[in-house]
Amino acid sequence: TLISAEYGGVRMSLVSFLARDLYRSFKTTDINYLPEINEHFALIGWKNFELGFHNYGTISRRVRGSDVRETRRFGNDFSLRTFADFFGIMVGFDYFGRWNVRSEVYRNGEFKYYELKNATSHEYGTFALWNRNFEKLEVSVGARLGLYSNSGSKEVKFFPTGHLGAVYGLGNYYIRGNIIGSYRFPSFLETHAYSQRPRGFIEGNPNLLPEKGITLEGAFGSRNFEVVAFGIFVKDFIEMYRKGVMDGDTIYSYKNLPEIAQIFGLEGKAQLTISKFYINPSITLIEGISGGEKISDIPPPRISLRLGYLGEFSPYLNLFYQAKASKVAEIEEKKPEFLIVDLGMRFRKGRWSLNLGVHNLNNAIAYKTLDPKQLPQPGRSLFANLKYSF
Repeated sequence: TLISAEYGGVRMSLVSFLARDLYRSFKTTDINYLPEINEHFALIGWKNFELGFHNYGTISRRVRGSDVRETRRFGNDFSLRTFADFFGIMVGFDYFGRWNVRSEVYRNGEFKYYELKNATSHEYGTFALWNRNFEKLEVSVGARLGLYSNSGSKEVKFFPTGHLGAVYGLGNYYIRGNIIGSYRFPSFLETHAYSQRPRGFIEGNPNLLPEKGITLEGAFGSRNFEVVAFGIFVKDFIEMYRKGVMDGDTIYSYKNLPEIAQIFGLEGKAQLTISKFYINPSITLIEGISGGEKISDIPPPRISLRLGYLGEFSPYLNLFYQAKASKVAEIEEKKPEFLIVDLGMRFRKGRWSLNLGVHNLNNAIAYKTLDPKQLPQPGRSLFANLKYSF
């Protein structure tokens, strides 16, 4: 449900998203599904001011025969951003906070333990952005000063970030380059959680340092294609490790790697059209190492291909291939190689639009990320959407 209004330059939107009995299963004796999702948003904007609020509560459930394990997650997010133009330089302030985040685990209807309990975090920042267009050259510069704290540590962490980017035109082609300084603060799972997995427990480490990174990126392209090469160098990269055994359970936690993590990647994409036929291929290759060893949570090679025809009747075919993950922490579920095939058609006539098709035609067990909590993509499913424009 969406309600949106604007009066006197003030914009406001209220959004409510509720789902019940959203079912997902895959080829094992286990069943994972999300029987309940509740999300509510409030957004307010006025000139150079933006305010946002997000409240959520979800229930996820795993069924193994008569054994039912249920995880209930709740929380609130709050965001604020204001900015103004001073002599061609955009300056501003932003805030993002998470309040009363908790995760409760039940087994066969009885409360067992908290994965998270009343966790909070606050991030404040001041930023400045400058952009300038020349005849064939566009240059952008940005900087941000951030402060961060969370309920797992009384220490307030202070970090600067920034970027320098440029695009140079060469007729129908361009060259693009970026230097980006960034940091990533540990997530609640990494600092707070005591979370059960099929092969043990994950115990948060409240003493984790934020990751600090430098990204170097270069690209060459045109209106029809782009090739991007990048390198990311991260200090204090957060990696999972086996901590030990307690009461018969294997305990895993997180640590900062002492060596600089190096992540290299190559991406390519194209948009080709012949008459009314089109083909959109893309490929992504990423590799990460630290101290001569591969690091986990690096996405494996991915290839996608979209074929179709543009017209009143528009059939299309989507292919998405992902290789087997080469490095996955022991406690995580192994991520297999897979290929997802989508087949569909769109038909437009006047103000009417009909979209029919099959998602995951070959019924693959597919993980789009390496998140150990993520459920596989839905199995083979049919969809039909009918739209009318007033």
